[in-house]
This record gives sequence, structure tokens and C-alpha cells, in this order.
Amino acid sequence: MRSLKSIRDNVRKRRMRELLGSYRNRVWLLLILNLLGFLLLGRSAILPGMPDDEWVALDQWVRTAVFAVVRPNKTTPVTYVDIDNALYRDTWGMPTVTPRDALVSMVSSLAQSGATVVVVDIDLAWGDADPGLDEFLANHAGPAPLVFVRHLEETANGIRDIATPYDERFENNGEWLKWAHAYFFSDGDGALREWLPWLGVCDENTSRVLPAVATLTSELTAGNSSARPDISDCVSSEELVAHPIIFTEEFGFVAAGENSGAAAFLVDPKSPARKLQAAYLLDGTAIDYAAMFNGRIAVLGGSHTAGQDLRLTPMGVLPGAVIQANTIIHAGPQLAS
Repeated sequence: MRSLKSIRDNVRKRRMRELLGSYRNRVWLLLILNLLGFLLLGRSAILPGMPDDEWVALDQWVRTAVFAVVRPNKTTPVTYVDIDNALYRDTWGMPTVTPRDALVSMVSSLAQSGATVVVVDIDLAWGDADPGLDEFLANHAGPAPLVFVRHLEETANGIRDIATPYDERFENNGEWLKWAHAYFFSDGDGALREWLPWLGVCDENTSRVLPAVATLTSELTAGNSSARPDISDCVSSEELVAHPIIFTEEFGFVAAGENSGAAAFLVDPKSPARKLQAAYLLDGTAIDYAAMFNGRIAVLGGSHTAGQDLRLTPMGVLPGAVIQANTIIHAGPQLAS
């Protein structure tokens, strides 16, 4: 099987051929218009020595504008539930892994919140089996399916997944427990710009394809999916096609209401993106679950520094779970194309 670098090089070439083929005229028109827009705004958008923040703005503006033309404008609403430093460091005391009793409590609340799918961007491969979490996974029966991020490693022989103490629960309760991958591709500057709907995973003489978080959530909620590739020979992963990550949402915070104690929106109610501190699920804060989660995908992840999951993107440094959430928001049109 090819390395991730080989896969990345090939999917980028395929993506470029697609953009310069079917959408050549519209893409070039948008590029020209956006460059002119920067110039008219008095910014030296195409001059050497342009400040980094303007390059970031140009990068994101062009990529989002191109997407708006070549893909339908239909998004999937997401609520990001954030385990921040205040919770992980100050309340929990910087544990080696997310406390499993708290994890069960948070995931259980989200599964009952009205969310259509709950994504858990927390690694289960670390640590020994926890009896409480093991029992919860064994007995989970909805109403929302749970999608967990699978721990993967790149080796000389390909990409392999790392066993967890809970693999048997996922095998026996496959209707409600799902695995997905969270791999992203970067360009030369290290910024993450593409996601792969499917990833080949090979162990010794066996192989399988693992869906991306966005692929699986789109399948579960809307029936959208790209064709599952055949990598039975553990070689053809270079044929997998990547999609651009469209960073359009910053995920505004919600905060406890000053008078009622209820979580109040501090974001545009029409936005597909909302954010809630995970601590609210644990400290008794009154939450309007219907407003926060009904008909939405919940993504539980961490912005805390102990997770070492802060990644460079065209929008700056973002937690991995926020990147996942942005990918989910735009996955439907990308997969349907």
C-alpha cells in the first residue's frame, strides 16, 4: 500500500484535474474576480511580501467562493461540544485520558439530546478498559448512533488501525456504534486543506476501507455517500479522491444565561454551526437541548492543549474536532456531486 504522502500527491492531482476540467471557466472567473476584489479593497493581494493574514484571507475567500459555485449551497447543521482547558486542566487536573465516567455522562446526554448522530472525537485506544464505559457501549441502543474516531498509524506496509479495549462491543453493537477515520491532508505549508472520504486500512493480509467522519455522518443522516472504493489488493489507495475542506464556520460560543441559568445563544440562529462548553453537560447548567441539538449532528471533542490536536488551517490554528465539524457541514453536497 502506498504511503500517505503518495496518496496525498495522487488525490491532489485528481482534484486539480477535476477543477481544471469540468469547472475550468467558472473557477478562473472566480479567481479573477476575487483577485480584483482584493485590489479594489486596497489590498496588495498579488504582490510579493503580502502579510500572512492577507494570504490566509485570499486562500479562504477563493476556496469558499469556488465551492459556492461548483457545489450546491446546502449545509448540515452541527453543534460542537468543546472540552476546553478550563474543564480538562482546571477541573479534571490534566488526566492522561478523558475521564471515562465523564465521557459516559457526556455521550449519554448527547445521545438523548435530539441530535441525529453523535461524533466522539476522543481516542479510545489509550488506557485500559473502563467497566462503566464498556457497559455503556454494550447497552447503547440509541436514539442517536455514535461515531467514534479510530486511532490509525502509518507504517512501512500501509496504514493500520490500533486495537482498543472496546472492539468487541463495536462488533456486537454495530447498529449503534461506528468507527470512522479523521485523516486530513496538508499542502507544503502544513495547513490542512483536504479530506479523504475513504481511507484504506491494511493489517497483514487483510484490508478494508474506513469512512471519514463526514462520509459516515452524511450517510447516516441524508443517505449521501461517495462510492466505496475497492482496495482489496491493498495497493489502489492512490485512486481515492479527496475533497477540499471548506472552512466557513468559526463556531461561536454559547454561555450560561445571567438570569435564567439556561444556555443562551451568542451566535446567528441561522448559522449551521453552534458551540457548547462540554462542562455544561456535567455541572447542572440548564440547557435547551431541543434548540441546541434537534436535527443536528453533535461533535464532542477538545480544544484543550493536553490533547495536542490543534492544527494549522487556512483559517489559522483550530482544534481537530472543529475541522471535523466544518467538514461535516459541507460533506453532503461534496459527496452528492
